[in-house]
Amino acid sequence: MAFGRYAPLLPEGVLSHAAGKCLFRTGLAGFEPRLHGAFRFGARVVGVPFQPGLALLHFHAQDPLAWRERLDFRLARGAYQYNPALQAHLLAADDAGRAAFYSRVQSPDPAIRAQLAGLGLLRSETLKLREAIARMETTCI
Repeated sequence: MAFGRYAPLLPEGVLSHAAGKCLFRTGLAGFEPRLHGAFRFGARVVGVPFQPGLALLHFHAQDPLAWRERLDFRLARGAYQYNPALQAHLLAADDAGRAAFYSRVQSPDPAIRAQLAGLGLLRSETLKLREAIARMETTCI
C-alpha cells in the first residue's frame, strides 16, 4: 500500500539496509564500531536480537536533492547494490522516474499517511533537534 508499484523493490519494507543500527559501549580494547555492526580484534561482533520496544529513526535522505546526490554511490558501492531489483530499476530510470520513486517511497501523500496511521504503521514524533543540540553544546564544552 505505502510503496504502491515500488513495493516489490523493497521486500523488507525499507529503503537502504534492513539491518538496524547498533549501540555500543565505549572504551573496549580492539573495538571498531561501524554503521551496521562492529569488529573486535578483527572479528565481527555478534549482536543481540532486535529490540522491538526501541524506536530508532534513520535519516536516509532528508530531501530529494540529498538523496539524488548520494544515489550513484548507493547504487555502485552502497546499500542499493545488495538489492538487485532496486538497483536495476533506479539505473534504468530517468530523472523523472527517479523523482517519482523518491516521492512515493520517501514522501507519501497525506491519504497514504492517513491509511498507514489508521493501521498503526506510522509513527510521528516531535524531535526538537535544535534544542537537543543546544543542550549538548552547553554540557560537552
